[in-house]
Amino acid sequence: QNYKLDQLNSIIQPRVSFDPVESQVVGKPTELSMLFRNANEIEFTAWSVDIEKLFADTKQSYRQIANRQKPNFGGVPDQSPPALESPGNLFLGPEVDRYVKGQAARWQQALEPRENHWDRRVQIKTPLEKAGLYVVEARVNKGAHKARCLMWIQDSVLTRKPGDSKQM
Repeated sequence: QNYKLDQLNSIIQPRVSFDPVESQVVGKPTELSMLFRNANEIEFTAWSVDIEKLFADTKQSYRQIANRQKPNFGGVPDQSPPALESPGNLFLGPEVDRYVKGQAARWQQALEPRENHWDRRVQIKTPLEKAGLYVVEARVNKGAHKARCLMWIQDSVLTRKPGDSKQM
């Protein structure tokens, strides 16, 4: 019987999820795309990620593997480092504090849910402006349901230009 109640609650209770987030550029307004249902308001918290610590722990873990030792990523025995192109797994659990510097922003957004528990997609403007990697958490229903995503705001770009005999 519990699974039926869980299924019903997943339909009638407020829910929120992030759409995939592309890198954003400093100097332009930053936005997130979200899918929600049955929520009238959403609370956001953004934490700045300590990228230097993340890279240092990743390099140390790869050195251990190269020396035929078991990986010890971030002080956790037998844990391998995340893929650097998608480090989101580090921020799914409650141990988000391990790689964050501190709270970067907090804001709320009013929402207009659709009738009959239908989903609605919205663009959310963020107050984030500085370059860096951020963990953004959205909470609805007084924190009963939450979602997290990573957001890169970049201030530098690498470009490549073909030359006579070389690439620049």
